[in-house]
Amino acid sequence: MANKCFNKYFYKVILDEPIEFQDLAFIDHPLYNSLCELKKLDNLEEQEIPFCLQYKDEETDELITDELITNGENIILSQDNFDLYVKCRIKYILQKDYIFINEIKKGLFSLIPENILKIFNSDQFELLLNGQPFIDITDWQ
Repeated sequence: MANKCFNKYFYKVILDEPIEFQDLAFIDHPLYNSLCELKKLDNLEEQEIPFCLQYKDEETDELITDELITNGENIILSQDNFDLYVKCRIKYILQKDYIFINEIKKGLFSLIPENILKIFNSDQFELLLNGQPFIDITDWQ
């Protein structure tokens, strides 16, 4: 049997808990580190980072721009809107996962009523599903 656990944010999404900045470390650690460094910058506005992401389409080699919010190309990242930027980046990264997790959520809640599972927080729910990763035998004695 494989010892596989879901990512930390999975449990939060199942229980409708908010995804926070530090959760990004479990989702995309290099991005988390980059954003931590950005947050430390005194001249963040001078970096001129818009509220959008650009990437090349693999098939057409065309440059694609996805706005994180409406008019995102014209909104520059600053200390004042940093938290909003992080929230939008997380939402963008997880949008495909949310579809998958919501299907699991529907199936789970069809077996166990939502109000029963909502008594747990995400850490408790993770422990309920996975148990302890290590068992201290001396603790049992």
